[in-house]
Amino acid sequence: MSTLPVVVAVDGSDDSLRALEWAVDAARRRSAPLRVAHVRQYAHWAQPEFLAAGPADPQDDPVLDRVRAHLEGRADLPATEYLGLEGATSAMLPELGATAQLLVLGSRGRGGFAGLLLGSNSMTAA
Repeated sequence: MSTLPVVVAVDGSDDSLRALEWAVDAARRRSAPLRVAHVRQYAHWAQPEFLAAGPADPQDDPVLDRVRAHLEGRADLPATEYLGLEGATSAMLPELGATAQLLVLGSRGRGGFAGLLLGSNSMTAA
């Protein structure tokens, strides 16, 4: 059995929270750890091809705070890690998926200004 994590990308949208629920169940069924990732790309508007290699502080991320609150008190959670990253979602998410047994994404992300400020998983296809 693989010990690679199930990775779920969140952006704070309702769709990403549904993806989170799906990923929690998938990790539990696989006896795998869960890795919750939020990619903030607002620092890279000027150079979207630029990829930041280092993680941001996951303790200073309102999207991850919302996810923690959403999962708080759940007894059925697998071992969970939270990652706050900065970079282009189109580059970061495939990189995260390469180190996972499963990468879970929502079908839609944030749009408009919130998507530009907080990042959006749906921008990965851009």
